[in-house]
Amino acid sequence: MEESTGNSGASPRERPDKNINFSDPELFKGLLKHGFNTIISRRLGSAREVPDARNKKCLQKHYSLHLPSASIIICFYNEEFNALFRTVSSIMYLTPEYFLEEIILVDDMSEFDDLKEKLDYHLEAFRGKIKLIRNKKREGLIRSRVIGASHASGDILVFLDSHCEVNKVWLEPLLSAIAKDHKSVVCPVIDVIDHMTLEYKPAPIVRGAFDWNLKFKWDHVFSYEMDGPEGPSKPIRSPAMAGGIFAIYRHYFNEIGQYDKGMDLWGGENVEFSLRVWMCGGQLFIIPCSRVGHISKQLSEMNPEIKKAISHNYLRLVHVWLDEYKVSSTSLLWSNV
Repeated sequence: MEESTGNSGASPRERPDKNINFSDPELFKGLLKHGFNTIISRRLGSAREVPDARNKKCLQKHYSLHLPSASIIICFYNEEFNALFRTVSSIMYLTPEYFLEEIILVDDMSEFDDLKEKLDYHLEAFRGKIKLIRNKKREGLIRSRVIGASHASGDILVFLDSHCEVNKVWLEPLLSAIAKDHKSVVCPVIDVIDHMTLEYKPAPIVRGAFDWNLKFKWDHVFSYEMDGPEGPSKPIRSPAMAGGIFAIYRHYFNEIGQYDKGMDLWGGENVEFSLRVWMCGGQLFIIPCSRVGHISKQLSEMNPEIKKAISHNYLRLVHVWLDEYKVSSTSLLWSNV
């Protein structure tokens, strides 16, 4: 695995190098192994400053100093070291300490050497705020998140992927929305970190949805929905979440049954959990004033184990939640069983 460039990382506002040598075998190796350009990831190191992607309306908002505390849960399996460490360091540098109860890292039996002693060593810089849990067997993303949540002591659970970078004032809008309604489940706008250049690209305000094959997709937000004094800073009701990045009141997470622990590895849990929230008295919102960047990994193919898990998870979702609508939603799913 590649070595980190150290805690200094890239200089402020440094833009990733777009002069990419596509004949470099190391580039191909990184894309195959991680789904993004690990050469640039190593060059960026453990921290960098990303552009503030918020609308100017968000800059006018002020948040209480007495918001609930947050436990941030990040599960990882064979993640690229620098991407994982940038996730952690961006949280530490851009989150007020009085809101941050802890960061809980759940290692789902990673095999790479630099996610063992090397990771332990680098996390010492954040001692007191980090809990590192190492699963004794491979549990998959879904059950690993439940394991992470079981160790949390904050009022709010915030789930992040292991290849993210949070933006300025990212947490306060999420905490504020949940403080007003404990049955609100809230998601930031997910900005794109390009898999090849690692450039941070602000995303438009969109909502999550899914089709009859239960495939998640982004859907447009109508302009009239952002009318009024709040404008583009207004929370947007959303049928579904992308899954990797959201916040929920810890007691409400337990009240609605957490995740479906009968699901394997990953896949479909975002749609299942979205349906669970709406059918159990909750609401799901996109919060435009919260921004989190996410590397859009490009993995050429999934192994048979993952494909099997995804088919199992979606079929389980259909039979549990869709009742008389399940016949219309399974044409694609049956072909993968």
